[in-house]
Amino acid sequence: MQVIINRREPFGVPISNSYVFARNTSSSFLDGAECIFEVTGQLELEAPETLKCTKMRHYAATVAQVLSLDSREVEWLAGHLGHDVATHKHYYRLQESTIELCKVSKLLLAMDRGEAANWYGRPLDDIDVESESLVKVFWFNVWKSG
Repeated sequence: MQVIINRREPFGVPISNSYVFARNTSSSFLDGAECIFEVTGQLELEAPETLKCTKMRHYAATVAQVLSLDSREVEWLAGHLGHDVATHKHYYRLQESTIELCKVSKLLLAMDRGEAANWYGRPLDDIDVESESLVKVFWFNVWKSG
């Protein structure tokens, strides 16, 4: 951070601009989304539209739902994503059908492998299936819903 602050003058950032990530054209700050858009426009990417901040927030919030985060950890995540817990829960909830599909898929994959008996008396959450197929089912539904 100190390097950025020390290099302000050679890049024409006015001394009056108090922002660390400051513009050299005004007394405002750089917009992260604008910077990402500018950089991705110069690259040969298959899907540059997926690198938007909104998509990243949705992706992170959706992935977090399959973890067992406590309320404090959800609060941390929401804060780092730039919104409060209520916004996080309201706008970024994974559809119940996707969670259901992933849990049932674990059972079906275990049955297909002849491993269902290993999970006798256990909830679907406990079934541990290392499978590329399950991952594909989950991510397809995440991107379809987002």
